[in-house]
Amino acid sequence: MKILYTGSNGLLGQKISYATPTFAQHEFLATSRGANRIQNMGTASYASMDITNAKDVLRVVEEFEPDVIIHGAAMTHVDDCELYPEQATLMNVEGTRH
Repeated sequence: MKILYTGSNGLLGQKISYATPTFAQHEFLATSRGANRIQNMGTASYASMDITNAKDVLRVVEEFEPDVIIHGAAMTHVDDCELYPEQATLMNVEGTRH
């Protein structure tokens, strides 16, 4: 099974990366915006993908052709969400739609 997960630089994504060797029968693609910041990627490959950009998401999904997508990318700091509501909506709502 091919599994793509978003937000690989975040808390949930890091935990998934660490666990990938346990599921060696599956192929994992970790995605996050910008460069990979995780040292222990397990057996996962990495692709930069901005969930706020529908074309970017489509490009990665079409290239990898995942069977499953685990969506863990989000703007999670409440104070930042209140200070930057447009960015929070773009990340947490539109990013999910893409």
